[in-house]
Amino acid sequence: MAGDLYIENIAYEQFQTLKAAGAVVEEAIFHADRGFYEYENVLQTRLAAGAPSNRTNLPAHAYVAFRAANRGTTQGYVANGMTRLKLGNVLEKVSRPLGVVAGNPNLNAWNASLGPARANLLAAALNQGNVIIEYYKYDGSPLLNVQKGWAKHNE
Repeated sequence: MAGDLYIENIAYEQFQTLKAAGAVVEEAIFHADRGFYEYENVLQTRLAAGAPSNRTNLPAHAYVAFRAANRGTTQGYVANGMTRLKLGNVLEKVSRPLGVVAGNPNLNAWNASLGPARANLLAAALNQGNVIIEYYKYDGSPLLNVQKGWAKHNE
């Protein structure tokens, strides 16, 4: 599985904003047999590589998913100017490195968009399918150190 978007570290407040905007937290860690610091160099190489995505030997990571079936919640959140700005601030830190993530064509304008425009792009993309954000750390700590009760899936 690959995300469509990437953020290395997600803070508690950012996590709460994504959930308020309709995202679902996948309580599972993928590549759970790969510690962050042991495989960080692989991640950094892939981030700079460009397409196509290569998922082999990436460190442990997890997903926050915006589901197309739940798009009304996200679109309602984005329709409000204040919450759109709040979500846009979080999405400003989210990137689309095609050496790591999937090439979701509904997000082709991601790099040309900023803040609130990214929130609008996300909401529109949900009309075509799910949008998944992949992350590797939570509040600055590798996932394997903080999400002890989650399901673990090795590479």
